[in-house]
Amino acid sequence: MSFIDFREIPVANSGKGDQDYFELFARDFFWSLGYVIDQGPSRGADGGRDLIVVEPLDGIVSRSEKRWLVSCKHFVHTGKSVLNRDEPDIAGRVRNFSCAGFIGFYSTLPSSGLANTLKLLQDNQDKIEIEIFDRARIEHFLAADDRLRTVLQRYFPEAYTRVAQNYTWEKLYTAILTLATGQFSLQERLADAYVSSLIRLRPEDLPRGLSDELAELGKRLTCVDPEDDEGSVYATVRAMDTETARELAAKIVSMYDRYRVNLVDDLRN
Repeated sequence: MSFIDFREIPVANSGKGDQDYFELFARDFFWSLGYVIDQGPSRGADGGRDLIVVEPLDGIVSRSEKRWLVSCKHFVHTGKSVLNRDEPDIAGRVRNFSCAGFIGFYSTLPSSGLANTLKLLQDNQDKIEIEIFDRARIEHFLAADDRLRTVLQRYFPEAYTRVAQNYTWEKLYTAILTLATGQFSLQERLADAYVSSLIRLRPEDLPRGLSDELAELGKRLTCVDPEDDEGSVYATVRAMDTETARELAAKIVSMYDRYRVNLVDDLRN
């Protein structure tokens, strides 16, 4: 089931001032993944390109790059697929902009006719490289790649709220699971819970009160200077008495419980 509603991005070419939003989303999407934006979105005649992006390719002893023409089609508001007539003369456009390949960036899907055309372009003597980022593939990247969290938050605020809630709940749950089922001392389990889960949470992932508590927990778990490469968290718990470890573990359980209650309340409203 899809967790992103692409209709959060306004309809393209509406003339209301936000008609470039899908192209701006594509620009930020590729930039966050490490592509270089050679030519960004612009208004007026664009010669059949929405973006030109350059993909760095690192080899063992050398570096190269691949230049892509990106075509953005935001048809989700009508639900139609991208047809051949929506992507005329792909090979010519790729050549005109001195690109090696073509990226279709679509909020729906290419039609079967366009899919066949793209396959022929890949198989012909020109060997144009083709990549299609349809709605499912875009959603996969937004869900799986932490580099895109800010992009998700900016362009899909409703989806981001749902993802952030699930992500935060998962990290808090994993932390208390580590405390409850770990095989080492309480101090070591406390360190593992913080390093493997809680340290990954950002202030905006939690309500204000819980965010402040997590920051205070972090301070208390990093107050001893490390020796060698053990890290300040493990140096701190190594010097910690059991009573203090129990107190901090109880705080983590309390944070999880209060966040869970807030999450259930949000789902009911």
